[in-house]
Amino acid sequence: MGRQIAVALTQVDEAAFLAFLRDQADIKLIETFAPTQADLWVDSLSPEWTGHFMYRIWNQQFPWLPTYGRTNSDPYHQGNIGWYYIDNLNNAPVIEFSRSDVARAKYGRLYWSKFFSASEGLDYDVDGFSRWYDSVVRWIKRNTVGKVKRAWVTWFLPDAWRVHTQTVEQQEGSSK
Repeated sequence: MGRQIAVALTQVDEAAFLAFLRDQADIKLIETFAPTQADLWVDSLSPEWTGHFMYRIWNQQFPWLPTYGRTNSDPYHQGNIGWYYIDNLNNAPVIEFSRSDVARAKYGRLYWSKFFSASEGLDYDVDGFSRWYDSVVRWIKRNTVGKVKRAWVTWFLPDAWRVHTQTVEQQEGSSK
């Protein structure tokens, strides 16, 4: 089974999060789809949310050889036909990072699929990766300034909590 934590981060929080990750490990960021193989590998998260909602974070301490695929149809994004993606993420030593749109109450997550989608097993140090993933989650929790519980607990970093509370205050003010 995989492991996950629901998170709320703004771009300000994302910068702090990436700084922490880079201080701790040699990481690579991976876009979900891109027009070229080289464009899948990025140095930073895009300031534009649309089309850049999900990234993978690869700690290069855990060896892995990515394989590439190409889209051949996309009913929602016809302009993306022929774009590249990484085909073997199911058994890769990566954390999936889904971004947040805090003002719209759409929160993200950090997810490690672990064995869940690796039907042929994992070829990296699972215990070591688990320790690293746990350290990432500990950092999130240590830097959390607020939480919201709905179906699950979402952990808010400082700027996300500021945006969240402002949005709630505005909504409450407009309903009076």
